[in-house]
Amino acid sequence: MGVLHQQFDAICRDAACVARHTLGERLLAFAVFGSVGRGTPRFDSDIDALVVLAGSARLTHADRTRVADQLMQDCAAAVTQFAAAGVAAELSPVVRSAAELAEGFPLLLDMVDDARILHDPEALLHARLELVRHRLQAAGARRRWSANGWHWDLGGGTFQP
Repeated sequence: MGVLHQQFDAICRDAACVARHTLGERLLAFAVFGSVGRGTPRFDSDIDALVVLAGSARLTHADRTRVADQLMQDCAAAVTQFAAAGVAAELSPVVRSAAELAEGFPLLLDMVDDARILHDPEALLHARLELVRHRLQAAGARRRWSANGWHWDLGGGTFQP
């Protein structure tokens, strides 16, 4: 594991710890995805994180923003520490409720391959990603690279993550 990967690993562990502390029992799952989740970060990679909160209702935009802003504020000290070491990481949380996780959303498609789950004591996120993975396989979907990045070829049909 290279130095950069170790630094991002430490930032991710810190962010998960901060999320557990900040959100307490409300936090059901915390995972990083994208280049950091894949283990291929660059010095300027942001830390895409999925934060799943307890709740049987969809979150409002204001609720999502409030939680994301609080997490970014609470992680600021750790991020600043790593910036001094040359890692310009920034936390980019995506906040969803347990109900929204159960409904599914397109981001889960990419998380099937890229997620690194750091907190999921009830295995809710793990189970949902396994379901999406199974549905993708059953549909014959393939993840493809193009000039603009990764995309899913879903075989022309409709697909519910």
